[in-house]
Amino acid sequence: MTPYKKVETEKGEFLSGLRIDLFHALSSARREAPPSTAKGIDAMVMMSQGYTSSEIGERMGASAKLVCAWVSKARKFLKDRPETEAIAVYRS
Repeated sequence: MTPYKKVETEKGEFLSGLRIDLFHALSSARREAPPSTAKGIDAMVMMSQGYTSSEIGERMGASAKLVCAWVSKARKFLKDRPETEAIAVYRS
């Protein structure tokens, strides 16, 4: 195995672990979030999959501006949660 492929594998394993941790953190936070904040968490997940605010709004029956408001609430809600603080370490 070449060193290049080994680095790719390690990075892939790291990203896989990050996705699992992030999924669990968001799922936990969503269960405790008020309804509009939970919608914002859902919208953030959809945004990570490439959907725009307009497309998310169409799917959720809301305007793009309302989707942005939900996401803003969700960001504030997630900012100080211990689960998401642990995930932020991965950004370094």
